[in-house]
Amino acid sequence: MTDNLSNTSAENTSIFSPFSTDSTLFSPSKLMVTIQLLNDEANIQTEFKKNDTGQEILDYVCAYLDIVEKDYFGLLYQDPNNKIKYWVDPTKPLAKRFSSKSSLTLRFRVRFYPKDPVVLKEDITRYQIFSQLRRDLLDGHLLCSEHVSAELAALILQSVLGDFNVFKYHIGYVSQYQLLCKQYDRLEDKIAEMHRNFKGLTSTEAEAKFLESASRLSTYGFDPYVVRDAKLNVEITIGITCRGIMIYLQNSQIHYLQWEDLSKVDYSGKQLRIYPEQSYLDRYQPGTEQMAIGELFLKSTLYVTRVKDSKKMPSNKNTKFKLTCPSSKFAKNLWKHILAVQVFFTEDQARLVKPKFSKPRFPLILRGSTFRCPTKRVLHEIEQDSTPPRDQQPANFTRFKIPKNALGAASSTVYKVTNKSATLPAMHIRSFSTSTQQTLVASNDDQYSKLFDFGNLTEFVTTFDEILLQILVECQNSSSDLDFERIILKIVSLLDSAIEEVSKIIEGLEKYEDTINVALMVTRNVPITCSV
Repeated sequence: MTDNLSNTSAENTSIFSPFSTDSTLFSPSKLMVTIQLLNDEANIQTEFKKNDTGQEILDYVCAYLDIVEKDYFGLLYQDPNNKIKYWVDPTKPLAKRFSSKSSLTLRFRVRFYPKDPVVLKEDITRYQIFSQLRRDLLDGHLLCSEHVSAELAALILQSVLGDFNVFKYHIGYVSQYQLLCKQYDRLEDKIAEMHRNFKGLTSTEAEAKFLESASRLSTYGFDPYVVRDAKLNVEITIGITCRGIMIYLQNSQIHYLQWEDLSKVDYSGKQLRIYPEQSYLDRYQPGTEQMAIGELFLKSTLYVTRVKDSKKMPSNKNTKFKLTCPSSKFAKNLWKHILAVQVFFTEDQARLVKPKFSKPRFPLILRGSTFRCPTKRVLHEIEQDSTPPRDQQPANFTRFKIPKNALGAASSTVYKVTNKSATLPAMHIRSFSTSTQQTLVASNDDQYSKLFDFGNLTEFVTTFDEILLQILVECQNSSSDLDFERIILKIVSLLDSAIEEVSKIIEGLEKYEDTINVALMVTRNVPITCSV
């Protein structure tokens, strides 16, 4: 989709304009920008002037999506050379960073995850946060137990697919969808079971329940960056959340600094330095659980140890976590992002946030980088805002489909069975086509033809046979009591759904009892008497 963004502001001209960053002498004055939305398949493409700021692009995207609660969102840029991601500074013009480009691809993403989703006022905002968390779950950023991951995946199915129906979603249907970073049979069975239990929830209700469960997880909003420990030269993952900074070594969390535990964060060159508060250091004593991850890593600066021959902990002025980033640009952007998230969740007013300066690499020669609050409001201001949601807020917006696995996407008959063992007797599966259905009314009068479409009934019979056959094959190949118990539950569920489906068909036919009698008379050439 291509849109044109008009900008009526007059361009400033001067004798130095041929040498300005927006000059057509060295680069085009306009930039074709493609914004990738949260679903990956939907893009917005439009042209911006290079003196437009990141905030103007973000405002354009939010207006396109009809989002007014835009404080939580940002634009990501991924460097095509080193694949490193950066948040676009909303306060600066595009020419500041992308002066030599004629086209640009950005990603619309959630940057500030609300601590409590209750603060969100509109369904469209909740849905965008929900869509971002779907990505986080699939990418492995939202870490949780097997039970919670099954619950979240089932709520995604309920939101997108609606109520579980055994005649629509057959055994093994979960495996065709990409829901979690790691999926396996036992977990998919659990997801399907929970999907059945969420029957009756609307899409909006399922999304709200998903947000409620996800927001309680420690890795909610976890934005990971891979760096290296400056002393041991091992890979460390640092993640910024709404609650603070998390540091992981492989799969073990070695530090969790909440915002009140953070004294200062700074960078110089490729090195990022995190200074914890003394109260945080006091909680890390030799012999505690946090210290017992491995003898080798106890020597790292990421672990707080006692000063030799002293019972006192080191001063927080001297104790810092030193992390080596892939480049100085990476360190600078990570430093700014940490400060941006910190001020968003801890400050009272955005306009009162004072600029912060990094330590220069060469004092007296170069100055350090400057951080300024990138948002117009912080969370405290949003929570204090009593403005009600719009009367005409978007209600029937399009919900993104669930991405499918290669095999699942290609096959809509995942439920069909191949009897490889050949131990079961051959079973005939009934199949009816619409061409063999009996026409109940004359061809010149199809007044009732739409009322007598038995496609649903024959499909019901066929599907019932096929699913039952698959269960019997599964029963034949099972050996444990647990497997048999699971199969019995499947049969009970199948029968319950069958009874429900037949009841619907009977109920539908009862509405047309008189019409059916008339139609039968027509087909049997029985004269119809009408009283006038």
